[in-house]
Amino acid sequence: MTRPAGPPGAAIRLRVVSFNIHGGRPAQGSPDLRGTAGVLRSLAPDLAGLQEVHRWMPPPGIFEDQPRRLRRLLARPLVFRRSFGTGVTGYGNAVVGPCRPHRVCLRPLGGPGEPRSLLCAWFRLGGRELCFMTTHFGLSRRARLRQAAGTAEEVRRCGLPVVLAGDLNTEPGSEEMELLLAAGLQPALPAGVVTFPATGAGASIDHILVSPEFEVTGAGVHPAGVSDHHPVAADLRLRDGTARSSFGTAGLNRACGRARSRP
Repeated sequence: MTRPAGPPGAAIRLRVVSFNIHGGRPAQGSPDLRGTAGVLRSLAPDLAGLQEVHRWMPPPGIFEDQPRRLRRLLARPLVFRRSFGTGVTGYGNAVVGPCRPHRVCLRPLGGPGEPRSLLCAWFRLGGRELCFMTTHFGLSRRARLRQAAGTAEEVRRCGLPVVLAGDLNTEPGSEEMELLLAAGLQPALPAGVVTFPATGAGASIDHILVSPEFEVTGAGVHPAGVSDHHPVAADLRLRDGTARSSFGTAGLNRACGRARSRP
């Protein structure tokens, strides 16, 4: 999706997506990372947070460097950080943007069970700076509470407009979600949307949350059939910006190009 540039002083408009890609595997059928990339292209996000991204993970994963292949398929910068792994293998989260972020950090979130982490990426878009976060919380309530508390701490200390996109493995109204709301975030998605599983009745566990600087102008779930989760998307307006953002436009790429990149 291309959003035309606005006049000076116009708010920045962004489309953000959260998508647990399940290692490129649909709920039923053969692995299809090309299909995953096709869904992302069709949603045309300015910023996307991806979960369950694999690098050389053994079966049932696709034994390949998925971050590298997705960069090529999307023709977009992608930053990957693993939550766990050994040697060259890894499993974690990724951020797709119109340019490389000028700063990236990874915070291990702790908790029992499989290691989880919060990937934070700072972007300068249209003369404004924002922090885009993506994460994948654990399966137990005890783990999620610790991970939500750690995420809320990062939101509070950020001091910038924040978007959090992730598979939080918890429903709206849970104690974990209340911790995030208490940090100043607001849900972007309408109540009751089903994001998992991709087949049959399910639950609302994939979320986009935003800080008060953002106005949500549209949001929803987008059934896709290439993962066991549905991707979710939100159209946002960052108030009092100096220009609009257009995914992949020359103007935005130049603005990002002036930022110092740190892989």
